[in-house]
Amino acid sequence: MFRLARGTYLLMSLGIFCGCGFVRITCRKPFAVHTTPISHRCGHLAPRTDGVYFSENGFQALFFYSNGQVLAYARGLGFNYTLYPDSALHLIEKGRPMFTRDNWGCYKQNGDSLAIQHFNYHPEYICNRSVVDMLAIVLDGQHLVVRSTTYHASRESYATNEVYQFHHSSYKPDSSQAWLNHRLWFQKELHVDRK
Repeated sequence: MFRLARGTYLLMSLGIFCGCGFVRITCRKPFAVHTTPISHRCGHLAPRTDGVYFSENGFQALFFYSNGQVLAYARGLGFNYTLYPDSALHLIEKGRPMFTRDNWGCYKQNGDSLAIQHFNYHPEYICNRSVVDMLAIVLDGQHLVVRSTTYHASRESYATNEVYQFHHSSYKPDSSQAWLNHRLWFQKELHVDRK
């Protein structure tokens, strides 16, 4: 009788443990873009690395780096970034620290298509920290379009078709300070093209 009760208790505990979000393996997508070369662009334009892309909805920014890293800033500042890009950059620079785990990631290019993976934090999801996949197309030297965004923590995918406009800037967060660079798994798996 005691063994049956003990076994039942263990199964119930394991069920509660998994149901409360302590086991998060099933809702995470592996971060893998860094294991591939940065580019197979064959004459196509690369994303510009001498500034920032602001979404035309005004609440997101993408910083691309020549080492294949990307910072996806998605925090509302109370106004449209594209209307006041210098003010937006100033607020981003003075805002929260950019060297946390959240929002740093990598991109790869195949022709005019970009695959972007970055980390995201959302306290309301069971897997509050997870990978976000974005698929984009480089239109020209000034614009790119994010076609879709997938949030793996919530298993939600959106066809966004969000246009991002480039703004030249001397300010960019320092990608050498990104938390990824200090992780053994990242350094071990990093493709030689990204070093």
